[in-house]
Amino acid sequence: SKIPEIAINGLSINSKSVKKGDLFIAIKGNKRNGNDFVSEAINHGAVAVISDSPKISSSEVPFFKVKNSRKALSKIAAEYYDNPSRKMILIGITGTNGKTTTGFLVKSILKNANLKVGLIGTLGLFAKGVKHEKTLTTPDPISLNKILNNLFLNGFSYVVMEVSSHAIDQYRVENINFKIAAFTNISTEHLDYHKTFENYKKTKAKLFQNLIKDSKSIINVDDDFGKELSKQVSNDIIPFSIKNKIGTYFKNIRFSNRGISGMINSFN
Repeated sequence: SKIPEIAINGLSINSKSVKKGDLFIAIKGNKRNGNDFVSEAINHGAVAVISDSPKISSSEVPFFKVKNSRKALSKIAAEYYDNPSRKMILIGITGTNGKTTTGFLVKSILKNANLKVGLIGTLGLFAKGVKHEKTLTTPDPISLNKILNNLFLNGFSYVVMEVSSHAIDQYRVENINFKIAAFTNISTEHLDYHKTFENYKKTKAKLFQNLIKDSKSIINVDDDFGKELSKQVSNDIIPFSIKNKIGTYFKNIRFSNRGISGMINSFN
């Protein structure tokens, strides 16, 4: 039978916060499975449902079976908010350590260049003139595209983002267009989630493999995996190093309790 045309007023992955007219996307999480809450979502006003579970269906509202709910969510959220990541320059920073520090440093540099720049990460959203809000290190696709769209509408041209390996694995940044991606380092943390170090490394690599055309990868080549990554990535690579004088490196560096100072040399 022909599916009727339905006006979608919003997107939701949480049955409790569904509003009348929402499209509900059922996601299987670590603790909760959205598929268990489909009827609750419909009772709260969901007008359509997307799920990758073979077990459930609904005759009350149009019901779409997909291969992977997380992938579908990523695409739908980007489309719903009119792909805001394509309208600004996004810089994604990934690595076990140093994401937050690097994010704030990059934001500060861009701000000093008189650019309107927002930062999304572990400590939340930082964007002058936009209300600070707490977020996951990398928000879910609905929250993320909503924030990006809001930044775009407020005249922001740059967004610096911390990208966690959980987020890459869960397709939260699958349809986000990064112009620049940076890799800080990797160590054997988060193996409770990724199970093996190989899986963890493969997940990190995905961010760089999915980059859009004409983008740049900034890679720490002092890190063994950084060296591997440099060989796998096909776009422009800017290596950085403390040990070797290649790419971008410190000509001299001084550490003190007042901070770090030095002279950076870059071939660009």
